[in-house]
Amino acid sequence: MRVLFIGEGSTLAHAARPLALAAALPKRRYEVFLAVPERYRQWVPPQVQWLPLQAQTPAEFTDRLQRGLPVFSRTRLEAYYEEDLALFEATRPQVVVGDLRLSLAASARMARVPYATISNAYWSPDQRPEPQLGQGRGPAAEALEGGANGPQRSIGCSSRMASSPWAATCAGPSPRPTSPSMPTCPRCSRS
Repeated sequence: MRVLFIGEGSTLAHAARPLALAAALPKRRYEVFLAVPERYRQWVPPQVQWLPLQAQTPAEFTDRLQRGLPVFSRTRLEAYYEEDLALFEATRPQVVVGDLRLSLAASARMARVPYATISNAYWSPDQRPEPQLGQGRGPAAEALEGGANGPQRSIGCSSRMASSPWAATCAGPSPRPTSPSMPTCPRCSRS
């Protein structure tokens, strides 16, 4: 299976998490590609194929945050989208995993490549989490596990994924607001 990891280079964390996951996949089962900026190449292990990635510098990232600007400009996101499509063309991945590569939400969909994102999560024993989203596996996890075998649920009826072929069952209404551009869930008729 061909897996493409993409790590935004704005901070070391966004490159290190995909690097660690890419290095952990068994070579005999996966052909692994990792796209990160040149400054992180030195940490890519030999069994992982490195690909160059354009990314804003840590200084640009920090400056945008300090000035209260969106983390990425529209121009940068459009350039990332085009670069993502070129990476898909070059590697032909069966799944793509990204860390802070916001353009992947659109480019992976356009290329019809299952996509998973890596996100920071914080947990406290003082807070009991209330599940908000559907349980189960998404298409990217299914692809990494060897196919769409077994039950799964979508991430919520108001999600764009709810009416896709891999949304086997309805997860109920999503806590996120809906919009007219979102498709209607075929199971419960919610948008």
